[in-house]
Amino acid sequence: MLQTASGLRFVDVRYPVSFDGDTRHVTPRVSFPFEEDALPIGSFDSLEVHRTDSVVTIAALRGGQQLTLTRYRDAEPGLPLEFGQTHVTQLEDRYEQVLFGPRGDWIYLIDKAGVIEVFDIVVPSAPKSVFRGRLVPEQQQLIAIEPLVGRYSLLV
Repeated sequence: MLQTASGLRFVDVRYPVSFDGDTRHVTPRVSFPFEEDALPIGSFDSLEVHRTDSVVTIAALRGGQQLTLTRYRDAEPGLPLEFGQTHVTQLEDRYEQVLFGPRGDWIYLIDKAGVIEVFDIVVPSAPKSVFRGRLVPEQQQLIAIEPLVGRYSLLV
């Protein structure tokens, strides 16, 4: 994923291995799986992309209190992303970061004070809050957070 002034571009980097006799060659190859055109996404505070074999979902947090989910079904490498369905949800609280959870079915919204709210987004038009809690004790700030493999756990 590459953000440019004109929008979002997806970049696929592969490292095919070939052999010439006993010599191994690794040649990086860069391609654009959904064509080279940038996908317009507008301004955002935090952005996260989840891709499966046939679905691309983009979550953008705007102004800390607006969650925009755009889902592209039947996404095929070599073809442009088209006909995305966008759903905008106004949030009650202000957040700084958005992360996808397991299988792209959840969204983690996190603020600097360490508050996390988890939303079920299986139905993107109606995100449902399933958990709200703290990642760090009161009076402490969250410095960094990253999802671990599978996205069931977070490294805080």
